[in-house]
Amino acid sequence: MVSRSTGYDLDPDFEVLVHKGTGNGYAKLEQTIVIPSTEVDFSVNAKIQVATTPGPWAAAGVALHYEDQLGGVLGTTMIVRATSACPWVDSDTFHMIPAPDEEWNAFDFNVHDELFNLPGVDQMAIHQIRISLFGQIGGDC
Repeated sequence: MVSRSTGYDLDPDFEVLVHKGTGNGYAKLEQTIVIPSTEVDFSVNAKIQVATTPGPWAAAGVALHYEDQLGGVLGTTMIVRATSACPWVDSDTFHMIPAPDEEWNAFDFNVHDELFNLPGVDQMAIHQIRISLFGQIGGDC
């Protein structure tokens, strides 16, 4: 389920809620942005909540997928909360930033600087960033 409202946070503007109910699969809202270079700043205010489910594991968060001109994923940064059984681990093309709690938090970083956490990603090949707000139970990232 994806919905928007002014009532999720105390500020007066709109926020979006992405909610995944029971059963394996995901709920996701995405936007792809062509970037002139990796010297761009990213910021988001997010309240990321995840609960134990009847599935094998659950995760929720904000993902930045660094893509080439054809939309091929070169690497991913995730701001995430996950249950303990979540199988995702950092690698040279996958970096997880844990959300500290389930309250509203501000996250911001320079993409160029963040890519130092992803040494397997060719920065020169990045053409666009696909940003995802997601909730997921089981399956691949």
